[in-house]
Amino acid sequence: MFIYTDRDAISHIFRVSSSLDSMIIGEPQIVCQFKDSFSKAKESKAVKACYDKAF
Repeated sequence: MFIYTDRDAISHIFRVSSSLDSMIIGEPQIVCQFKDSFSKAKESKAVKACYDKAF
């Protein structure tokens, strides 16, 4: 398990969602999974304002 914060978190999310750091290159569902997870995190108030603006 990894914990990323601030710039490292944003960089990691962009790298994974663009398939640069994903296990399967070009996997189209990665962005959908990120969007779903981010929406759930927002609903549970687990997202800082800076991340909400970034994504």
